[in-house]
Amino acid sequence: MQNLLLTPVQHVIKYTPELALTTPVSILMNKLCDSIEVDWRLFEGKTIELYVIDVNKRLQWHCRNQRFHPCISRQKADARIAGNLNTFVVLIQQSVDSDTLFFERKLQMEGNTEVGLAMRNMLDAIDWDEQPPIIAVPKRLFDSALARSLSS
Repeated sequence: MQNLLLTPVQHVIKYTPELALTTPVSILMNKLCDSIEVDWRLFEGKTIELYVIDVNKRLQWHCRNQRFHPCISRQKADARIAGNLNTFVVLIQQSVDSDTLFFERKLQMEGNTEVGLAMRNMLDAIDWDEQPPIIAVPKRLFDSALARSLSS
């Protein structure tokens, strides 16, 4: 079932340049990585791509010096995780186990599976309740709005 709240978000993402999306997400990812244990050896020198199928957006980062940097131009990704926007939202909300999303083929992984699994595990390790308010509060507001839209 398509979530009505996601429809406007899908349009915004669809018509926003990829670099304008990738840059703030890389800042957020780096901030989140400060709060969890990351095996940077797996990511160093690698290009990682999240492909949001339903809005046809490829967000790419290159890892160097234990930080994720947005790719200025499209590169061949070492690891790629693909899915619809709703699936990525569910993954971030941690409302469905990531293994389930992969087994149900709602998320697909291509390329270096070790790097892809490390990225997925990194996202799973984030404790949203332990994040600073600048990260946790917008997520809680989004979760609340999402819950209200599903119950209407």
